[in-house]
Amino acid sequence: MIRCLTAILLILAAFVPALAASVHADSAAVTTPQVPAQKERVSELAFYEASHSRPLFSWGAEAGANVDLSGNDMSTIALNLSTGLRWRWIRFFGLGAEADITVSNSNRYFPIYAIFRTNFTDKPSRVFWEVRGGLALQYHENAANTTGAFFYTGASMLLASGASFSSYMSLGYTYVQRKSILVDEETLHQPNLSNASLRIGVVF
Repeated sequence: MIRCLTAILLILAAFVPALAASVHADSAAVTTPQVPAQKERVSELAFYEASHSRPLFSWGAEAGANVDLSGNDMSTIALNLSTGLRWRWIRFFGLGAEADITVSNSNRYFPIYAIFRTNFTDKPSRVFWEVRGGLALQYHENAANTTGAFFYTGASMLLASGASFSSYMSLGYTYVQRKSILVDEETLHQPNLSNASLRIGVVF
């Protein structure tokens, strides 16, 4: 009898602590809530903040419109691509090409230009200034093709932005030089174009 009681006490002495530890662990798991890790918020200007330490390669695309202010019925839809570098206060510096498709006739313009954007400070901001300059290849209906100077300047405002991209809207002025063309053996003098330009773009 004594041997049986001793055996039972030994079994309980080994089993009860393990059972108590298991119950305590289960209780801790139930009473201690899991706190999810908070995702670090990305700054709206993180895309440009990343270029503070070294120049970074960038490319961009735009879509918009040029409204003819000179009364020549030459308003266009504009599409363009650009590639270049950004570094510190230089928001973008590179080359671009654009296709200007006239709305009311079959004339086409293809500006090829250098582009420069800046906010004049190392601190990122939501507003920046831009200038473009180059040549516009001009294709006319039933006439010889010509080439004229191209110039654009305007202000842009940051829209949505993340760590790997930045979008913006720009409003500015575009000048296109137009030269005389020969139509049916007659020289036609074309006035230069002055446009109000509105564009929405994205840079990667």
